Amino acid sequence: MRMEISLSEAPFSRSLKVISLDGLPKDAQIVLEQLGLFPQELIEKIHSAPLGDPIAIRIGEQVFSLRNEICKLISVEDAS
Repeated sequence: MRMEISLSEAPFSRSLKVISLDGLPKDAQIVLEQLGLFPQELIEKIHSAPLGDPIAIRIGEQVFSLRNEICKLISVEDAS
């Protein structure tokens, strides 16, 4: 059984499957989808800034930084 957690709580350097973007405001959801962040997409949480915000994630070959407040609203599960 897989456990759903927020991206902000997910471990680093693991393959993660996006479960839901439903907690995000619609405008933020649209921007993330334009970057390639969709439900069922595999991503990797790479690292964070020294104080934990922002968080860098890899989507395919691209790396993006997201604010921790956004990461808290993205549901993922471990896909390793």
